Amino acid sequence: MAKPTSGQMEEFWKLVNSGKITRDIFQKFLSDPRSVADVKLEDNLPRTMTIGDRVYEVLSFLQKGENQVDGPVMVKRAKEMSANLGEDDGQYLLKHQQDIPVIFYNVRIFFVFTDWRHPNNSDSVCYIAESDGQFVSDWEWLNGQEKFGRCYVVLRRIK
Repeated sequence: MAKPTSGQMEEFWKLVNSGKITRDIFQKFLSDPRSVADVKLEDNLPRTMTIGDRVYEVLSFLQKGENQVDGPVMVKRAKEMSANLGEDDGQYLLKHQQDIPVIFYNVRIFFVFTDWRHPNNSDSVCYIAESDGQFVSDWEWLNGQEKFGRCYVVLRRIK
C-alpha cells in the first residue's frame, strides 16, 4: 500500500474515533490489512467522497436480502439511481485518486462505471480498484458467470 498522506490519515482517525471503524475491524487491519476485504458498504464505509472538485455518493445496487446480482441487473439499477457514470468520471477518479478516502485502500471494493464500455466489447464495463497501493482500471464482462456482489459499488455524482 502507498504511504497515506497526512490528510488521509486524519480522515482515517476521524472514522476510527466516530465509531465507523470498529475496534475489531481496526485490530484485524493492524495484523492483516486484507482481513477487512469484505466489509459491506453499509458497514463502516463513507457514503460520499470528494474527489478533486467533484462529490460522489457511493451506492450499493443490491436490494435487501441479496448478496449478488447478474451484470444486466446491476446496470439497470445503476441507471435507475442515476449512478451510471462513464469514462469521464472514471478517468477523473484515476487522475485524482490521491483524494480517495484511505479506507478504500484497505477494503476490496470495485467502483463500477456502467456507461464506460470496452471499445471492442460493449458487454464489458470498466471498474476501478486498488492494486498494490494505487487505483487502476480493468474490465468485467457483464454477461459472464461473474456475479456482482457487495464489494462492487456504483457512484453518483452529486456535485
